Amino acid sequence: MTQRSAPLGSTPPTATDATMMRRRSTDKDPSGTVRVLRWVSVIGLLLPVFLLTVVAWIEHTNILRSAERDGTKIVDLFREQAGNLFTGHELILDMVVNRMQDRNKDKIQFANILRELEVMDRRLDDASEILLVDAGGAVLASTTDLRSDQPPSAPDHRCFLALSKNDAASCIGQPHNDPRSGVKLFSLSRRIEQGGAFSGIVQVGISADYIVNLWASAAPSEHDIVTMFTTDGTVLAQSGPPSQAGLSLPDVGRALINKIGQSPAGIIRAPLSTDGDDRITVYAMLAEHPVYVSLSLTKSEILKQWYVILIVYGVVAGCFMAGALIALSIALRRVRLFNNLLASNRRR
Repeated sequence: MTQRSAPLGSTPPTATDATMMRRRSTDKDPSGTVRVLRWVSVIGLLLPVFLLTVVAWIEHTNILRSAERDGTKIVDLFREQAGNLFTGHELILDMVVNRMQDRNKDKIQFANILRELEVMDRRLDDASEILLVDAGGAVLASTTDLRSDQPPSAPDHRCFLALSKNDAASCIGQPHNDPRSGVKLFSLSRRIEQGGAFSGIVQVGISADYIVNLWASAAPSEHDIVTMFTTDGTVLAQSGPPSQAGLSLPDVGRALINKIGQSPAGIIRAPLSTDGDDRITVYAMLAEHPVYVSLSLTKSEILKQWYVILIVYGVVAGCFMAGALIALSIALRRVRLFNNLLASNRRR
């Protein structure tokens, strides 16, 4: 093996040189306090930042979990209200079916039956649209009073076909506007039989505006969206302008159904669209109907409280760090002064 030689004009360091270097370092800080204070200053800066990060993350998690718990309670309330609304209108359908079954009446009698139930219908949701339809699809009687320039009321075509074929016991129709009042309605229909054969349907309108206004007042924020939709993605009612969701009403229903799958209740932590706001959507299905109720909470609105907490914690941590740095700088100056006195006494 070959040994490396020291460069020309220089002398390799010896053990004596190393000892002298350590001694000079010790002479500058004979007590070692400066080094300790420097480490303390580093820890004093990092520790508040670490604690601030941990506390901020805990508060962030707690606020979101609290919003989800509150959202679940609100959706349970909405689901109960929606269930009661459907139950009340089903009672109207049952009463009409029972009075019409195996009986032959003229149009005046048909109208009288519906007029008796119109008061009950209005008490449920401040609206009334009850149609009695024969087996051929013609409207026999209606509670809707139309002007001559308004189109006549008509049954929901899809529901009429499904009930005529006895594919379902009841059917939820597509949303539409009441031609008389302009109120947004969706329908609930029931099959009527005479002698065991199909003789028509009875259809009752449910006010989407009524339930939306009721729910919007109970939502935590005006930016939150309450939606009632069927299992095929049809939006029956939705609070707030559709632009808030970033999608049209049908798209919102399909987007929610695609995320829900077969689950009767749960939470979706994702935007309603690819370019929409980040949301927390709590949903639940009605017990006796293929209908979901959902509450889409705006995440940025939920975290406003967290931003305030973060600012407060940041100010406290900054004050602590500033105070610690001032105290350490004072301590370092005094230690250096003390070390200088010790070094001067040694030289004497």
